[in-house]
This record gives sequence, C-alpha cells and structure tokens, in this order.
Amino acid sequence: MFDKIEVEYTTNQDEYSREIILTHLDSILQYSHRYYLRQLINRAELSSKTL
Repeated sequence: MFDKIEVEYTTNQDEYSREIILTHLDSILQYSHRYYLRQLINRAELSSKTL
C-alpha cells in the first residue's frame, strides 16, 4: 500500500490522485483497526481461560 501511495504521488498527478491516495490510506487504517481488534479478542479469550 505504501508503495502504491508513493507511485501515485510521484507519477500520476491528476484530478484522481488525491482520492486514490486517501483511499489507500483509509485501507491501511482499516487493516490496522482489524489487527487491533483481533488482538483484543485473543487477549479476552486467554484472560478468561486463566481465571
């Protein structure tokens, strides 16, 4: 994703570039959010088994 953002920023400057870059950034944030939530789910399961 970062590479796609860099390529878009450096080579394809047109009226769609900003929207494409923002979409890629949104995807990165969505993946990060999903990863974070998975960590909480796994931690809750482990905590309840320990108790």
